Amino acid sequence: MPTYQTNFISRFNKTTKKRISYAGFTLIELLIVVIIVGVLATVALPKYQRSLERSRALTGLATLRSAAEMLNAYYIVHDGTYPTVEQFAPMKQDLLRTGTSFTDVTYTQGTSVAITRNSWGYTLQATLGSGKINSIFCTSENGANTTCTQLGLEGNLLTTN
Repeated sequence: MPTYQTNFISRFNKTTKKRISYAGFTLIELLIVVIIVGVLATVALPKYQRSLERSRALTGLATLRSAAEMLNAYYIVHDGTYPTVEQFAPMKQDLLRTGTSFTDVTYTQGTSVAITRNSWGYTLQATLGSGKINSIFCTSENGANTTCTQLGLEGNLLTTN
C-alpha cells in the first residue's frame, strides 16, 4: 500500500525513490475552466435574455389581440361605436394584471390600443376600424425599431406569431 506524503515540496518517496502522484487539478487547469465558462456565459446570456423577452412579447401580442377583439365586440354590440376612454379604464386594469410584464396600456377611442414594455423600450400597437383589427405593429422607443428587430417582431404582426 503506497504512503502519501503531506509535504507538497517533495514529489518522490525518499525510501523507495518512486514518484508519488497526487490526485486533483492544478491551478492552471482550474483557471482555464473558469475562463471557458466565462466566455460561454457572455455569449449565451444575451441570447437567453432575448429569447425570454421574445416569449414575453408574444404573450403581450396575444393579450393585445384579445383586447382588440374585445373592443371590436363592443363595437358590434353597440351599433358601431367603440367604448370611450373612461369605459375602457376597467379593461385597462385587467390587461395590466394579466402578468404579461407590460407596464402601460394606451387606448385611443376607436382607432388603436397599445401596450408598452418600458424595460426593453418597445410598444405593440393594434389599429382598429369598423369592428376589425387592421394591423399590429411593434415600435421601439428610439425610433429605429432595433428592439423589435432583435425580437423578430417586424412588419405587420396581425398574421404572424
